[in-house]
Amino acid sequence: MLHDPAFWFMIAFLLFLGLVGKKAWKFVTAQMDWRKQSIENEIFEAVKLHEKAQAFLDEMKQKNQQAEQHAEEILAHARQESERLQAEATKEIEAFIKRREKLAEEKIAYAESQALKDIHTRAIEVGIEASEKILHTTIDQKNGAKLIDQALDEIERDVQWRP
Repeated sequence: MLHDPAFWFMIAFLLFLGLVGKKAWKFVTAQMDWRKQSIENEIFEAVKLHEKAQAFLDEMKQKNQQAEQHAEEILAHARQESERLQAEATKEIEAFIKRREKLAEEKIAYAESQALKDIHTRAIEVGIEASEKILHTTIDQKNGAKLIDQALDEIERDVQWRP
């Protein structure tokens, strides 16, 4: 056994492992501890980021809800304003139509009264013309003087009767 090279190789290997292994073990465990710590730090940071992201998401959801609510309020106000303006415009149009109808009625009434005046005036003119024609054809000098005297007497009575 002392003369076997495999035996000496195993002894050398074990000594090598004992000397180098101890230092290597410390190095490997230190590296693993450092890696473990960095992973824990990354997990801690990830948790913090997750919490921040969740808080930001909650805040954005709340802001979105508020924005939707505000938009609904704006739409409701716009609908009310639209209805009010529509009602106001309808009233104004109705008032305008009534004014136009009244103006048209006044124009019609004026035209009717003017037409009646024109008809009355024309009737008087036609009556006077007819009277003149009749008087010229039927009255002679003697009858004309008699009629003028009668008319003057009637005028005199009317003037005396009025105070």
